[in-house]
Amino acid sequence: MGVQPHHPSSARTHVVLAVSQILVLVTICASADIWRSTKTSEQFPGHLGPATFIAAIGYTALVADWPWRARCQVEGRLSLGAGCAYVVGEGLARLLVKGPSGTVDHYMKHGLHAWMSLVVAVVGAAFLLAARLEATAGERLRRAPHAWFASAWGWFIWAHKQPNQFGVAMHAAAAIWVFLGAYFRARAPANAAPREAGACYVFAAYAFFGGQTG
Repeated sequence: MGVQPHHPSSARTHVVLAVSQILVLVTICASADIWRSTKTSEQFPGHLGPATFIAAIGYTALVADWPWRARCQVEGRLSLGAGCAYVVGEGLARLLVKGPSGTVDHYMKHGLHAWMSLVVAVVGAAFLLAARLEATAGERLRRAPHAWFASAWGWFIWAHKQPNQFGVAMHAAAAIWVFLGAYFRARAPANAAPREAGACYVFAAYAFFGGQTG
């Protein structure tokens, strides 16, 4: 028996709700005058982008009953695209603002974000490879990238210092939700929607975005 997908209207409803929630968060940030300085204004895209990526992985898990190969292809393209886009976007921004020598100096001192983005890109490539392998090898590999991401994310959160205890708590909460998401994702049956994992990733996205600037 084939896997039955969710009704398209259900997916559209979730997308509309997700976009609405992002707009609410942007409004809250605007009311908090998040753009009052260069330091705080850089926090906004630096948190909104990764949070949107994590939420996208979560929402697709909640609303789509895809076979495991199709899910690997979607998550692979999302991860590879998000990781490469962050590295290229940040690199171009630094080049325009600081020039070549300033960009090299920036990455020598603050390369943590670029490293995490490259990990996300590698995770995406692993998903795409899993979708191409024969059944046994592919099904085995598809469980690993979420664990890789969770491990790298935990180290990234630990290494990324926060300005106050609220920031520490919110980022720690995001890391815990990501670990739980990876755990449930690895245990989910191959062709079933990993909804427990999806919910964890959505919570992780909110915690991460809410922790900007502490």
